Amino acid sequence: EHTFVLNTLKLIWHPTCYFNCMMEVLLIS
Repeated sequence: EHTFVLNTLKLIWHPTCYFNCMMEVLLIS
């Protein structure tokens, strides 16, 4: 169950981080 929670958080976190990073790159350029 603990692993399931971690995997779920990763699925939610990584797309958000990726999106934020892309937005920062676009704003900087």
